[in-house]
Formats: sequence, structure tokens, C-alpha cells
Amino acid sequence: MTTEVEQKKRCSKCFFVKPISEFSIITRAKDGQQVKCKACEVKYRLANKQVIKIRKAAYYIFNREKVLKNSKNYRSKNVDTIRESEKAKYSQIKLDPEKYAKLRIRAKRNQNTSRLRYPTHIKANSKVRAAFRSGKIVRPNECSSCGFQCKPEAHHDSYEKSQWLVVRWLCKSCHSAYHRKYPHLPK
Repeated sequence: MTTEVEQKKRCSKCFFVKPISEFSIITRAKDGQQVKCKACEVKYRLANKQVIKIRKAAYYIFNREKVLKNSKNYRSKNVDTIRESEKAKYSQIKLDPEKYAKLRIRAKRNQNTSRLRYPTHIKANSKVRAAFRSGKIVRPNECSSCGFQCKPEAHHDSYEKSQWLVVRWLCKSCHSAYHRKYPHLPK
């Protein structure tokens, strides 16, 4: 009959010997565990919130390209997971009237900022909507890129006045993917 001996480790902060499950996993450590126990780590983070925030901001400033590249890689690999979690967050916010009101105010502010920043985009989009309503342009029932049956969005390759009614019809995911792939192009 064999019994497993529970591994223990001494915390470098409080000096108590605790089970290994009380320590966070960290890959760069020799034993694969954090040197401080989870309770001490929480106390440290609460006591030094401002210092940690400043340190993270400084890291971002000096490593902006690296952070953005890693973020972009993560988002492209986990599109479905991120989309599901965002839908769940939105559903939770929609249930709380106060949070939903704040979200609507933020969305309105962003929309107003976009209107000021990209006036030609707004004019082009309104021309497409007017042409669609009058029947000059017909919206297909599928994405021109992937063929998905949906209500596709109009994508402008150029925002020159002569090109306002020249659009490609893309589903939401293809349209977002296109702008992620070519971030330097106008949105």
C-alpha cells in the first residue's frame, strides 16, 4: 500500500510552510511554482496597485510594438473564444440598466468622435444607405468573400467621392478580419 505525500513549500514572504497547491504556477521558476503563496501575492497586489499600474504603463510604452503584435496574434488564434466571451459580457451588461446606460453613452461618444475624425467615411456610408433604399444598389444575401448566407456589410476600398457607391459586400467576420489584416487602410 502506497500513500502519496503531499508536497509542501515555504513562502518567501510569510515564511509559513504550505501545500504546493497554495502557490501559483510560474513556468520560469525551477520548481514551476511562485515563491510567494497566493495569499501573500494578493496582499502585495492590493498594497501596490498604483506602482504595478505605473510599471505596466512604462512597459507598454517601451514595448508597444511587441505588446500589440502579441495581442494581435492572440486575437487571431482565439477569435471564436473571444467572440463568445464578449457576447456573454454584453448579455450581462444588458441585464443591468445602469451598466447598459453607461455602455450606450460610451458608444455614442465613440460614434461622435468617429464622425469628426472620418467625415468622408460617414458621407460614403450614408450615400450607400440612400442608394440601397432607393434601389440603385442591391444587397446580396451572402458574403462575397466566404459565401456565408447573411446580411452582409458594405466595404469601401476607397473613400474618394467618385468611389462612394463602389462597395464589396462582406459578412461581419470577414469585414473585421479584413481590417485586422490591413490595419493601415482606412476603416
